[in-house]
Amino acid sequence: MKRSKTVESLQGRRRMISHFLLGVSTLYLLFISFKFRRFSEVSAVFSGDGSVSGGATDVGRGLFGSVRRGGAHHRKLEDGLHDGYGPVTGITMNRNLQGGVPHRRGNFSELERMAQEAWALGIKAWEEVEKYGLDVALNPTTAVEVKPESCPSSMSMAEAATEKVMLLPCGLAVGSTMLTCFIVDGFVKCEKWDHADSLDPKETKITSWLKRFVGRPKKPDMAWPFPFAEGKLFVLTIQAGVEGYNIYVGGRHISSFPYRTGFILEDATGLAIKGDVDIHSVYATALPTSHFSVQQVLEMSEKWKSTPLPRNPIQLYIGILSATNHFAERMAVRKTWMQYPAFLSSRAIARFFVALSPRKDVNAALKKEAEYFKDIVILPFMDHYDLVVLKTIAICEFGVHNLTAAYIMKCDDDTFVRVDVILRIIEAISPNTYLYMGNINRFHRPLRSGKWAVTFEEWPEEIYPPYANGPGYIISSDIARFVVAQHANRSLGLFKMEDVSMGMWVEELNTTSTIRYSHSWKFCQYGCMENYYTAHYQSPRQMICLWEKLSHSRAECCNSR
Repeated sequence: MKRSKTVESLQGRRRMISHFLLGVSTLYLLFISFKFRRFSEVSAVFSGDGSVSGGATDVGRGLFGSVRRGGAHHRKLEDGLHDGYGPVTGITMNRNLQGGVPHRRGNFSELERMAQEAWALGIKAWEEVEKYGLDVALNPTTAVEVKPESCPSSMSMAEAATEKVMLLPCGLAVGSTMLTCFIVDGFVKCEKWDHADSLDPKETKITSWLKRFVGRPKKPDMAWPFPFAEGKLFVLTIQAGVEGYNIYVGGRHISSFPYRTGFILEDATGLAIKGDVDIHSVYATALPTSHFSVQQVLEMSEKWKSTPLPRNPIQLYIGILSATNHFAERMAVRKTWMQYPAFLSSRAIARFFVALSPRKDVNAALKKEAEYFKDIVILPFMDHYDLVVLKTIAICEFGVHNLTAAYIMKCDDDTFVRVDVILRIIEAISPNTYLYMGNINRFHRPLRSGKWAVTFEEWPEEIYPPYANGPGYIISSDIARFVVAQHANRSLGLFKMEDVSMGMWVEELNTTSTIRYSHSWKFCQYGCMENYYTAHYQSPRQMICLWEKLSHSRAECCNSR
């Protein structure tokens, strides 16, 4: 009898476990069915030509209706320092910054504080520019009246030099090499370092790597001698490559690291030597012999001037983000892809959006450049990388208030755009489509450490919304009007990464309207690829090279900066 009860007890427990597992499975299926719609929407985003449905509602129609009834997108504003656009734009971002802004996500108080300071400093800097005059006036034919500056192709510094700094007046170029000879003068030693001057004689006599590893019961230790020994001479070489610096010690490659974002080799104007070393000699070779300066890169010619804003509707308006001192980059864009026939026929138009610099002379040169070429919108706040999102808002506002453009493209001043290809793509799309096109990222997570770290206060969620990479993306005018309207009523969330911000705004609009997400790798995020739509990180020389190749109907990359 006892045995029978035990069997019945075990069977009862098994039934309970089965019922429990069945209940858990049911809950799991309910959870999956609840989440499936969202998952299918995100998957459809990246299907290539699919669209995401959000269901248009009266709220969305009312929002755009209020914008259209006011005729804001047809009204051209003239008063630059108040609420309009001229050579200087008084963008309405200060309305956001004067009061509390309800944000959907994150704590943006730090960004708002930074923007307030930048705005105050920018207004003061612009007042100084109005009083400041250039020492060298820009005339209609050339940007300088003095002889062009020349630089040596090589330089050297001997051990007698008191300062451990070598000045490079024209910066570096791809292939430039800095060869340094030092004697180590005291350093903290580590017992694990191998200071042997020679390897095992048996190993040094072996000429073939294959023989060293094949047919041996025991592989040799691959411990090379540590290259730095106190009191001994060593040679360290730094070579400027296409994408970063290469480091060699004693002729052996030790390390490589990429250039920081936006870095230009011409800006590397000095080599500083630090540490406990005695300098024997320093040599710099393959240096550029000409200098990219404001006076030399700006060609004040009528053929590079921009056409006036068209009164009729256009197909494409391109807003180009540019830094204050990027005179060479802007000139390269004017001389290359801004010469597409579409700009002359008013099918497309482009404008640079530039904030102010702490340097009065740079701001004054920028003002002269804007007055002559008439293709620059100066934003009266102090430039800062974390405030790039304000430039993106300004691009949308300019397009809504000054133009009637079907599509708006945002890019950087080191982005080469194949305008003819972009026009063919957007002209094949239905006119009433809410379009968000570019190299779209999905399920990207914020970096919580390092140079691009994002704190939990800035972005508390685990993933970003789908967003197109910042070097080049396209939105339809309806999306731009949504951004402007939300910004005007102080409900536009701000985030320091402008491309993520645009993805956040588009996702919000997608809850009330149908957004078509269109993804293509040919909107290149890093560098260039064959048959590209846009190429990023292109130096002025590469811009010219790409344009020359396109003139021969070859959409090929130019690797040399």
